[in-house]
Amino acid sequence: MTEISPADVASRTHDPEQFGRAVMKNVFEIWFTPEIERRKAAGLIAEDFVLMFAQALFPEDSPSQIRLNDEVRGIMMVEPQREATLGEQALLSDLEGIRSFELIDDELDCGHFTAIRRGATSAWMLSFNALAGRKKAAGWVKLADEFLDTSKVAAARSHVGPAIDNLFSACELLAKAELVMHRSDAVRSKKHGAIGSAINRWGQLGNVHPLFVRTLNRMSNMRSAARYQGSALPQHMPTSEEFEVVAAYLAHLAGRSAPSKPDLPHQP
Repeated sequence: MTEISPADVASRTHDPEQFGRAVMKNVFEIWFTPEIERRKAAGLIAEDFVLMFAQALFPEDSPSQIRLNDEVRGIMMVEPQREATLGEQALLSDLEGIRSFELIDDELDCGHFTAIRRGATSAWMLSFNALAGRKKAAGWVKLADEFLDTSKVAAARSHVGPAIDNLFSACELLAKAELVMHRSDAVRSKKHGAIGSAINRWGQLGNVHPLFVRTLNRMSNMRSAARYQGSALPQHMPTSEEFEVVAAYLAHLAGRSAPSKPDLPHQP
């Protein structure tokens, strides 16, 4: 029996090419090959069908969708292989220079696996993003930024209650943004406690920085006194560290929820 050392296991596990081939094999076995066989059996595609594009799309609240060839939708970043002008039709050979792929804006709330055949060769590029709800998350992150700014203004004016209440709103929106990208049912609840409980559980698994969870919890505990009772005291004011923690987590979520595609030039 051949012995395999931990170092061997680590080196194999972290081999990008081997990992990529394994993922591609599994994706085809689970989604693409069965769909091709189903369509052939139903007479929807020819026996000599050649696959160039394939996409498994995972909407939030509906069954997954399998798309083949011209059904695939998205935006590709391609490194020019030749002189080209804006609006010119892309050629098969241009796909050799694919740098990245992203879903269209209307589908950013979906997770996806997208396989693109690089030109006429047998080499494939696999693009995937398991995060759901990125469009919703981006909207909540933007709104959270506004509440954070409002909280800072209130703190600068020594308005303790509004500072706490607005920072709580910023934290809760960021928590929702985190949770929606991982398909948490808590985001459908209209109760503050559901979001708080879910993000605390997510944090206990090491998925959220503990300083953010601590800040959210303190603002949540103080919110009633700050908003409804008017009994918040100066010592309850959000600290500069708490503002920094929330701002850092906001920047983190902004990056995760943003589409990974360049700003495209507008055609005149």
